[in-house]
Amino acid sequence: VSIPTGQTLTVTSYGGNNILRGGLLQIGGVVSGAGNLVKENIQTNTEDANTSNTGFLRLSNNSNNYSGGTTINGGVLITSVSNGLGATSGDTSVAAGAQLRLENAITIPAGETISITGDGPLSGTTPTGALRNENNTGTITD
Repeated sequence: VSIPTGQTLTVTSYGGNNILRGGLLQIGGVVSGAGNLVKENIQTNTEDANTSNTGFLRLSNNSNNYSGGTTINGGVLITSVSNGLGATSGDTSVAAGAQLRLENAITIPAGETISITGDGPLSGTTPTGALRNENNTGTITD
């Protein structure tokens, strides 16, 4: 997937695997280019807007080198590789109600700024965290 300069790849819906009613989109290929990646909210179940049913986007290629920013406006963006969030020239932001989930023992490259707003998605009325170390095998430091 190549994101051209000045353009944005916005992930807003996906009808694949029904994980927590929201679906999972896996991008296993390289994401490149100078554009931005935006993960939007995917609301698939109107009966309960307070659960983690807003969709998942997994970036699993360690060669991702897109240089635009990564914005998580809703749902969960998962990465299990150090360069999953692209080049360090593009910062990552996690909006209120969204989550960045790190899996495995990964190291976010020096220079990658991660900005977090809020407590992450809710499970019932309990926040699940805007930044999660899913497998508990690494540490998150600033």
